[in-house]
Amino acid sequence: MRPSRATRTLHIACILLVVLLTQAAPASAESRADLSGYGQGPGFPVGPNRPVVEHPPNIYAGLAGQLVPKGLTHTQSALKSPLHLHFVALVGGLLSIGWYAYEPELRRTILIASGHSSFSRAGGGTIVLTITGSGRRLLTRASAVNVTATGVFTPRGSSPVRASRTFQLARYTSYHPTVSTGHHEATGIGASGAVA
Repeated sequence: MRPSRATRTLHIACILLVVLLTQAAPASAESRADLSGYGQGPGFPVGPNRPVVEHPPNIYAGLAGQLVPKGLTHTQSALKSPLHLHFVALVGGLLSIGWYAYEPELRRTILIASGHSSFSRAGGGTIVLTITGSGRRLLTRASAVNVTATGVFTPRGSSPVRASRTFQLARYTSYHPTVSTGHHEATGIGASGAVA
């Protein structure tokens, strides 16, 4: 028995529908792949028409080397808050710095100083570090404090870069003109407590 004209028409329509769906499937997968990176990073969508902004190769080293004012080795100098730190940004972005130290009485690590700044473009600028109340009490009481300085720099249109370094703040005495700061040796400052 031969199929009716309506049956043949329906059969042909089904075949055409399958062909169309088969051709559309790769395009849909490609579209999903194009958007897979969309929204990654702080407010910077990633896709085929939105190039990723890469970090300069030395931005991490530059950040790690600028977290502590040069010549700062003694608690007396640190207590002269606020501290002014010169920072050279390789690109425009936002900078945040925090100093942390262990507080024996509280048995935990506390924030002893912090500061924030923004850079519209590459170049030098000043970030002001303010000693916190708990940090001031710790620095006033302790003879020496091991500090971890952590900086987070977020380039415009890219993901944050984080770096840390450790240094020591010690009470100034005439018997200890040199204090170790991490892997470097910094010459002690004069009795006036001025930072170089």
